[in-house]
This record gives sequence, C-alpha cells and structure tokens, in this order.
Amino acid sequence: MSGETTPPLARSTLDRAAHRRTDPGWLAEAWQRARVLVLDSASEGRALVRAGARPELVLVGPGDLPEEPRSVPMFLGVEAGDVPVFAVDAPLPELPGTRAVSLRDVGHLLPDRDAGIFTSALALGNWHGGHAYSPVTGEPTRMDEGGWSRVAPGGHRMWPRTDPAMIVLVHDGVAGADGRCLLGNNAAWPSDPGRRRYSCLAGYVEPGSRRRPPCSARSARRSACRSSGSSTPAASPGPSRAR
Repeated sequence: MSGETTPPLARSTLDRAAHRRTDPGWLAEAWQRARVLVLDSASEGRALVRAGARPELVLVGPGDLPEEPRSVPMFLGVEAGDVPVFAVDAPLPELPGTRAVSLRDVGHLLPDRDAGIFTSALALGNWHGGHAYSPVTGEPTRMDEGGWSRVAPGGHRMWPRTDPAMIVLVHDGVAGADGRCLLGNNAAWPSDPGRRRYSCLAGYVEPGSRRRPPCSARSARRSACRSSGSSTPAASPGPSRAR
C-alpha cells in the first residue's frame, strides 16, 4: 500500500544471512567477533538499553557476558561492516548508565536497527523456551542452525512458526477529531485510581479462517458490536510465545 507506515516491530536493518546458519565453522568464528544482545528469560525477556532521551540497545562482546549463558548463542544476522550479531539468554550484566526494559516498554522508541534485533531475539528466545521437547517423539530437543531450528536425537527437526493474529481498531467511520473508536479493558489488567488501561481488540486467527471473518468475529465476540467492513493497513511480526 502506497504511503504505508511500517509498524514499530517490523523495522529492521539487519541482514539475516540465513545461508550462514548451517555453517558451524563460520558461526564459531563469527561468535568470537560478535556483538551480543543479552536477554534475560527470568525477567520476561528484558534487555539493557542506554539511559537517555531515546533508548538504544546495549550489545556486548562474548567475553563480557556476566556468566555462562542459559542458551546456545542465537545468530540474528550481520550488520554493516560484516559484524555478526548474536543473542543469548543470560542474566543481564551490571553496566553503568543502563536500565533493563521489555520490548513492550521501548519497542516503539528504538531506532530501526535495535527494533529488529530485539524483536527477532525475543521471538526466537520465546520459541525455544516452549519447544524443549519434540511434539512428535517426546524426546528432548537441542538448538541447531544458529538458533533457527531444534532437533531431537531421532532426527525430527522443527523450525519457528508465526501464529497469525489480528489487532483490530473498530471505529465509526467518521474522519478526524469527531470520529470515535471502540477500545476494550481487560478486568485482569492493573489499574490506578483515575487511570485505566485500554486496548484495541485482538486475538489469534483460527485455523482455516480468512482475514475478513476474524475481524468481524473478533469485534462481535469481544464487544457484541458488528462491523460493516475492514482493511489491512500493515502486517508485523509478533515476538510473543505461542499459547
């Protein structure tokens, strides 16, 4: 669509260099000179950013990790200057002038490079966290291909998948300041006196369903309101763990 705005989590400048994922020798050499994003799964996938007006991800060298990572290094790609970028699951290092944040906190504020790195790393980490065993054989699986697959002892291999979901902004069709939108509030969300959190209506696309029916069904199911039409202005990857 001409003039389309790229969603915050769909921005990236990294060359994924997928052909390197099956080259163990290259991956081992690349790790020695890599820049590494540390994600802490014990704190819901938080990472470090530099404190300042606009947050920037903190990437460290392999020798600067505070302790042995919980995961095998995940190869995210190569950036300008042929610099490999990896991510690991480990406790966050203590560095002055930094703070721990979630992607939800800062994803929309990060520059394109950092948004792509954080989103890809968190999505991969969440996928690995939920696939420790093969759904076919029940055997424990191990990370392979630079973090882009898992394989069981018997050879069954699986790769990350994206669950399609819809985030729907329901509005009355009136342009400008006179238009109105329908938002929802989850009773489980925390709220302060005088402040409540609201969101667009959202949910996963059901198997075998087309785009248009989920929009109508989602708004009807969540709010008892029926829509008369829909459009899809953009698509974006989601890093959340499948449920």
